[in-house]
Amino acid sequence: MKKREIIILCILIAAAFLINGISQVNAEGYDKYNIYINNNKLDKSIAVQEFNGFDYIPINQMQADLSITVKEDKTAKTVVITTREKTVKIKDSVNVEINNSPSSKLDAPLISKENNIYLPIIAAVDIFGWQVEVMDDVRCIRIKTLPNAKPVGMVLEDELSIQNGKTSSPYKKVAYLTFDDGLDAKITPMILDILKQNEIKATFFILGKTVEKNKDLLQRMVDEGHSIGNHTYSHEKSKIYSSAEGLK
Repeated sequence: MKKREIIILCILIAAAFLINGISQVNAEGYDKYNIYINNNKLDKSIAVQEFNGFDYIPINQMQADLSITVKEDKTAKTVVITTREKTVKIKDSVNVEINNSPSSKLDAPLISKENNIYLPIIAAVDIFGWQVEVMDDVRCIRIKTLPNAKPVGMVLEDELSIQNGKTSSPYKKVAYLTFDDGLDAKITPMILDILKQNEIKATFFILGKTVEKNKDLLQRMVDEGHSIGNHTYSHEKSKIYSSAEGLK
């Protein structure tokens, strides 16, 4: 199959998704967002909080829903969070031990405030491996810890139905067409031609190192109303995923 045919096929697949429906999930700041754990929404008093530019969850209020235990020793300045798989000890708010072995330091410190222990959401992902999904339309996040939890799109539609007092969701189904690893002097113009012909807007995630030789092509994307996202500068995974600093 030729490259042009592959590109056309991608656009047709996207059109099929539009017909069958995909629920939109965006990622933005979510201070004060309500929280779902798997399929269940927590009490409205349990919400995301922002401290020093980082988003936190009140982990001690979520113990039963997450099937964990949280114990704080103020004298020893430690917090111990135990799951089915591991025991995580956080000392002096930043130093992490997993199963009694030194591990790493938190990028944002643990915070004890107003009888709550706030864990940065980034630690919930990095240390505990939980999946965090954002539902901007209903100002909620969903923390997924179970593989058989409902797809986040279904959770979103259920929440919209509740908020609107309806049994069926009024949410408009949307598909987003995206392209990674541009710019490419040969392929990208072909894609832009097809999109222009069919009056379709897309999002292009660009490698920084390709911009210098393709400035005119990048400008064409902007002029024709497409969105541009960052897909790293070099795409060298060994550097990007080596550490938090490498990712930054």
